[in-house]
Amino acid sequence: MSGGNPTGAAYPSPDAVTLRLDDDALAPWLRRGEFVWADPDVVAAPGRVVAVRAADGGGALVRLLVEEGGARVLRALRPGYPDLPYDDDAEGRLIGTVVFTGEAI
Repeated sequence: MSGGNPTGAAYPSPDAVTLRLDDDALAPWLRRGEFVWADPDVVAAPGRVVAVRAADGGGALVRLLVEEGGARVLRALRPGYPDLPYDDDAEGRLIGTVVFTGEAI
């Protein structure tokens, strides 16, 4: 094991950012107020949770990236949150793939 990491887990890249969730769109997986660590160096692939800048510039959205019929969408787990297209515009607003979650103590 290198780098002093006793678990052998890879560290996030230096460009990873911490975000606090403002909604409960992914509950029960992730809850409002929890923190996520989004890493831009981890590929945003279907089945992964990703963070993107909101199209209106009002913060960030954390959603599940899914692929249906050849199209990628950002999906919430709870009703009341619409699917959002993961198109070139959304890909350009990608903050990173969520690699860690936690809550304040």
